[in-house]
Amino acid sequence: MIKFEDCIKGKGKNIEVDWNVFKKIEEGRNTELYKDVTSSLINLGVLSLKSMENYGLIGEGLLLNPKDSVFDLYFTSKEDAIEYAKNYDESNYSVKPIKLLI
Repeated sequence: MIKFEDCIKGKGKNIEVDWNVFKKIEEGRNTELYKDVTSSLINLGVLSLKSMENYGLIGEGLLLNPKDSVFDLYFTSKEDAIEYAKNYDESNYSVKPIKLLI
């Protein structure tokens, strides 16, 4: 069973997110764990509810960012967006991170 600590490691500015584990949590049935993880990542500044100046993942014309309930979440760093995008390597999507200006 996946735990919170499997996804988010470290403290302060030394936060490390295992985006493969995050994707498994996102696709899993434990909605409480997903809410806890996304809420923490927002509070830590890794993800944001704001698109402006943050990163989105575009694949075949679709926004493939994670969601917080019904809202899209945006990556605050290009590196995290690239790591999350690796979850789509085996798919039919060609996924690219882009900096959003709106």
